[in-house]
Amino acid sequence: MKKAKYHNNKKGMLGIHLDYYLFKDDAAELKKTFEILKLFSPDDLSVKCEFFVDEKDYFLDEVELALKCKADILFTRKKLLSKKTYSKVSVKFNGSLLYVVLELAIKHVNTLEAKCFDIDNHILIEFVINDNDGSCIHFNTEKYNEEIVKRKITQILND
Repeated sequence: MKKAKYHNNKKGMLGIHLDYYLFKDDAAELKKTFEILKLFSPDDLSVKCEFFVDEKDYFLDEVELALKCKADILFTRKKLLSKKTYSKVSVKFNGSLLYVVLELAIKHVNTLEAKCFDIDNHILIEFVINDNDGSCIHFNTEKYNEEIVKRKITQILND
């Protein structure tokens, strides 16, 4: 049985690394990542996502269309030794649309960073979905019981 790695970050949140070797394929990774995120009820939260896009990437267009909103461009840079430019983009939306954005990120092989906030603007979940070396989910242990979450994550990964 392969085990997930846990660690605490500087903000006092517990993190779980979902390395690629924990899953048999991309579809299993997507399904189990969704199941783990559902443990935290993100539908009730507001989400701020940040990601990188280049000028020929349709990911941003699809996200804006799915969310019916306009993304904020945080900065634009030109790639070294190349004519290509890329931008870091931020978009805010209701947590009920999180799964749509995650599916688009995985479809376009795009790394996605997200923070989920409660009504009082406290960060409850932070995560990075990364196709290269796995994903990482941090959750607020003041809101979520650490032992219960670990047990449920282990069950999800072992199914």
